[in-house]
Amino acid sequence: MQNRRKEDRPSNLRWNPGQEDFPLIFDGNTHVGFTYLRQLGFRLEETLKRITLALALENSQYQFSASNAPSNFFFGAPGAAGGLNNPTANYTTQVAPDILAKVTFDSGRSHYELGGVARFFRDRYYPSGSSSISAMNDTVLGGGLVANARFAATHLSDIGLHLVASDGTDRYGPALLPDITVKPDGTLEPIRNVQALFTLELHPTTRFDVFSYLGTEYAQRTFYKDASSGTLVGYAPPTASNVGCNIEAEPTAGTGYAPGSSPCLGATRDISQYSIGWVYRLYNGPAGRLQYGIAYSYLNRVGWTGEGGAPKVVNNLIYTSARYYIP
Repeated sequence: MQNRRKEDRPSNLRWNPGQEDFPLIFDGNTHVGFTYLRQLGFRLEETLKRITLALALENSQYQFSASNAPSNFFFGAPGAAGGLNNPTANYTTQVAPDILAKVTFDSGRSHYELGGVARFFRDRYYPSGSSSISAMNDTVLGGGLVANARFAATHLSDIGLHLVASDGTDRYGPALLPDITVKPDGTLEPIRNVQALFTLELHPTTRFDVFSYLGTEYAQRTFYKDASSGTLVGYAPPTASNVGCNIEAEPTAGTGYAPGSSPCLGATRDISQYSIGWVYRLYNGPAGRLQYGIAYSYLNRVGWTGEGGAPKVVNNLIYTSARYYIP
């Protein structure tokens, strides 16, 4: 929503369209730690004075990652072109939509939320490996806690706190870390994850905002030992090769489109982003809103330790933006 002086802001910020407080950085769903997806959903809410109860059914897909995975399972297939799905992309077969529920409380200049998410992961697996006679479905439950708070620190500043701590909800974070991995027997296992975002926004005037965000996302190492072969199966096993993560490989052909690659699993442990910037609104009225701004981000990604160590990469980003919002 539009950011203004506190006395100009509505005190009933809830789950209503147009009343969300997105990060002021120029596309909020690109900032690490901000839980956000564009997807089909069905939502209901009921407001009781300062308290709002909300329930949502959301379209579900899985993000999967595994090393040394067995070949006796599946949970999706390439899209069917006849069904208007992309035939070059994979889609997961859903047993149920994701379920989100929350309760919010508004107290004048502050807003608080507490809720949870439930996800249902199902695959078809074949215990015998070479025969479909004993094939069966396996369904596991994922999900966890969601908590948010936003309040006025001073007359012209806001502080926001956001936390998701759960199993198998990394799809809802912009870092796109995996939701699930697989066990040696072909059954699925949700990956424990955390998404968190700290927000500080200053509003010196009705036209000018200064912002700072610190976000992080984490995926827990999740692996199992295959009893028959002794191989470690799952997400980020310590036996995975990271020996080539910091080695630049030579091109593999003279086409101009064949860069080299080195052996590097580089499974992400955590990724964090710190941003600072400002937005200035040249015009905000009946004809819409015209604004511009600039931001700087420091991005840090750290991998799980494997053979060759723990890879790490740092990036520095500068964004500029000029936008016109249609009324």
